[in-house]
Amino acid sequence: MKKTFLSLLGSVVFTGLMAQTVSEKLQKAFGQFEADSQMRHAISSLYVIDASTGEVVFDKNSQVGMAPASTQKIITGVTAFELLGKDYRYKTSFGVAKNIWPGCFYIKPSGDPTLGSWRWEETGEKSLIGMIRQHLEEKKIGGLNNVFVSMAGWDNQPVPDGWIWQDIGNYYGAAADALNWRENQFDIILKSGSKIGDSVKIVGTNPKINILKLSYATSAAKGSGDNAYVYYPLNTPYSGLIVKGTIPVNEEKFVISASLPVSQLQIATVLMDGLRDVFSDNMKLSHRAKTNYSD
Repeated sequence: MKKTFLSLLGSVVFTGLMAQTVSEKLQKAFGQFEADSQMRHAISSLYVIDASTGEVVFDKNSQVGMAPASTQKIITGVTAFELLGKDYRYKTSFGVAKNIWPGCFYIKPSGDPTLGSWRWEETGEKSLIGMIRQHLEEKKIGGLNNVFVSMAGWDNQPVPDGWIWQDIGNYYGAAADALNWRENQFDIILKSGSKIGDSVKIVGTNPKINILKLSYATSAAKGSGDNAYVYYPLNTPYSGLIVKGTIPVNEEKFVISASLPVSQLQIATVLMDGLRDVFSDNMKLSHRAKTNYSD
């Protein structure tokens, strides 16, 4: 009986010490985080609970209202799992409207955020082109001259109210649309000068984007980092983009990421380039159409 009591007491003390150690470690780590010079004028918050007991392990500023930024993705992810289920799959339909519009290749979007994403082989551009080619060859279909994106049931304005102008041209400000491509972002490759104040040139994009691209960015001190921002004038991405701000001097291929303008146009270009033997040279795109139709 005595041994059992001592063992139980030892277990309780040991568990308490472990919990105390975790709290102390979090306190120390958070203190170091707050002491960073970049946090001099900022407010930070951290709230940690034990998932099995619900006990609060660490709490600092949990009741202070702050902009959630990317942590809001956690809420979005959990909500999607709860409402859609872990086995839910987006379904984007591709087909040929023979009877309604001869020579028309149509796309019926589903809002899939992974279509064309480079992060997984099965969602990438090569996989998509391969699957479409296989089906077209099996059906012996060719001579297509139009890509039609059905927008029936979808909002024509993908950018929500209240988004700030400095964000929406950059990758973290990419809007979620009915038809998304490559996570609605692309890279801009910049070249800076050898002196502070020199002009910065746009030397390329990945993937290729067929719109006007202007740079008003300048070269800054070495080690100054990425302080370049992308803007779409008058919220009309068809007209082109502008790069402002600074990047460090002596950079040959400095990469910044921007939001993809008009994903429908980009995916149509990808289809035309990847299936040149299927599409005719005068291929056109009908995008954001509201008309709905059956196969």
